Amino acid sequence: MFCEDKDNPEHVEQALHFYTEVAKWAKHQGAKTIIVEELSDVPHEMIKDRMGRLLNRQQVFHKVD
Repeated sequence: MFCEDKDNPEHVEQALHFYTEVAKWAKHQGAKTIIVEELSDVPHEMIKDRMGRLLNRQQVFHKVD
């Protein structure tokens, strides 16, 4: 989730609100997992406060040169 301006608290709050909407949509779709913070300007603690418990898992990837 990217903010138009990550230094603008209003923009961060708007991006954070989108996490709430995604969670509602995912539940409606029957999804069991939502990947958050993969690419995001929203601080971890704000996402955690909004969504509750966040879990970590390792991702293995190859960067193509």
